[in-house]
Amino acid sequence: MNSLGSIGLSVYPTAEVELGNISLENGNVNPLNETEVTFNGDISSNNCTGNSGFIEVDAENDQEQVTVIVQISESTDIIVNGDDAECEDFLLGRNVEVQGEIPSINTVDASRIEVD
Repeated sequence: MNSLGSIGLSVYPTAEVELGNISLENGNVNPLNETEVTFNGDISSNNCTGNSGFIEVDAENDQEQVTVIVQISESTDIIVNGDDAECEDFLLGRNVEVQGEIPSINTVDASRIEVD
């Protein structure tokens, strides 16, 4: 089978990835929008001040563990136990569900974070 094109995509344990619309030009696959991801993991570091910065989240399954940098901005929806919160209050080891866009390998620009 001949390939019409290819694309590299970072996928890690527990991730559900939505590639969205793409175009194909001269064998190159071009995303027409950002790649969306939802995944779960445990907070391993917190580098937030107020409601911006980043956290590192360890996503794992029985075969591997990957540390994902989750970038947080003022526009990120942050929910802790059903209430709004700030990312600087995240405790290490807490389980989170992250939704956002993948701008580069093992990095997510978070649109929503929910802490159990």
